[in-house]
Amino acid sequence: MDVITRGTGNVFVQTDMDSGFSFLTSVGVGDITFPRGERTPVYRADLLRSGRFVIDGFIQGEAGPATVTLEKPYDSVYNFLLEQECPFNMRINHACKGNRGLPSNYQIGILMLDAAFTSSGMGAPTALPDEQDQQVARISTSGEIMASAWTLVYQLDYAQRNPSGSGSVLDIFFVPANCGGICAEAVAPAKVGYAIRGQAAGYLGSGQFVYTKDGGLTWVTRTDPFPDRDPQCLVWIERVHGARIVVGGEPATGSPAAVAYTDDGGMTWVRVTVGSVNGQGINRLVMDQAGTLWAVADDGYAYASQNLGITWETILHGDVAQDLTDIAFSSLYNGIIVGASNTVLITEDGGATWKSVTGPASGADLLTVAYNRYGRAFVGTSGGAIYSYDGSEWTLRLSVGSASVRRIRFDTSTQYGGFAIVNSSTSVGTLYRSTDGGVTWDSVAGPTNTGYSALYPIDFNTVFVGGNGSTVVSYAPAGR
Repeated sequence: MDVITRGTGNVFVQTDMDSGFSFLTSVGVGDITFPRGERTPVYRADLLRSGRFVIDGFIQGEAGPATVTLEKPYDSVYNFLLEQECPFNMRINHACKGNRGLPSNYQIGILMLDAAFTSSGMGAPTALPDEQDQQVARISTSGEIMASAWTLVYQLDYAQRNPSGSGSVLDIFFVPANCGGICAEAVAPAKVGYAIRGQAAGYLGSGQFVYTKDGGLTWVTRTDPFPDRDPQCLVWIERVHGARIVVGGEPATGSPAAVAYTDDGGMTWVRVTVGSVNGQGINRLVMDQAGTLWAVADDGYAYASQNLGITWETILHGDVAQDLTDIAFSSLYNGIIVGASNTVLITEDGGATWKSVTGPASGADLLTVAYNRYGRAFVGTSGGAIYSYDGSEWTLRLSVGSASVRRIRFDTSTQYGGFAIVNSSTSVGTLYRSTDGGVTWDSVAGPTNTGYSALYPIDFNTVFVGGNGSTVVSYAPAGR
């Protein structure tokens, strides 16, 4: 077991959310406090003992901000502790060897997001007249930091979690961890998940919906969502009385687009026709922050449901005449749709209206889109590139040549840790990871495979990937 010591620590700051981390020299870090939230007991009358009360449960408060003190010698160069006014992100890397000035060189890291100085100070800036030892009289500056979110950053290891059977895993989802209580049963992290598979021609309706309760070690086959088509995408919707899973189907000759939903974990399904255009497929499903369920489809069509998939309204009627591939929302008002032939549509009113903007890669298909914590959209292309969009300009973030970026997603806990799956021209899938909000991306070692197509990040350090050959791979910190 490696022991981490203070001497291996290096401090980095990100002051511009469109740029990477910079090395902060000669800075010491004091004790860090990571609040977990107050736990307040709730009492009820003891039915067996008059005048006595017993604990009936707890109210879990929201975790407060993380806090830490930085220290730096006072010298003639720019002093970050005294001069920085705006919020920033801070990262503390620990690495026993290698260049300490590289943010990507770490064994383990501590990340503090949306940090800001609440106070700064300077210790005894002048010496007493009779003080002779100037070493003792060294001046030190300090700054108290408060951050809204934090996480540890680990190196990732992988493990195969393949369901039995054949076909390609096209989408995957894992239920958020829950400690349990009055409203919900306990769910361990990265344990309960669902996946859909597409089968080869002639094998429709053969083990296409599977679930796991042990992190993918074993999978159970449920009833297929569709008798006439493969599923392509899914969304999990949490409710007080059990979750609803909605699945979008691929095109079926002579039939309009369709979804199917289940309220019993896939034992039974209700199938719903979406729109009236024959031969359409539902390519992505997502729920926005207002509770509207969105579906993007072939031929430039998009649909919305206000009742969790029971009925659908046509929002886009094929004005762009391109297959739409993905959709994401960063707020109640701002959203983006991408599609074939460099298609990009944005909304600033919650989806009531959509306008076309110029995409980042002329001639390329845009396959995926996701927002990070700061409202930047990240788009993956059929040309092996990832671009970010700040609302006015596109910036190239990754280019791997002859490949396709099949999916980009940010972790659900901070929306800062990014993951992308990239398939080479020889159909080998690779997971890429960003630990700086999408500014830079690094490949993560994984197993031999024949292509990735599904991606679900559980948190900053845990992600599941699915692909061809009924492949499911979990990436997590070593030792988990």
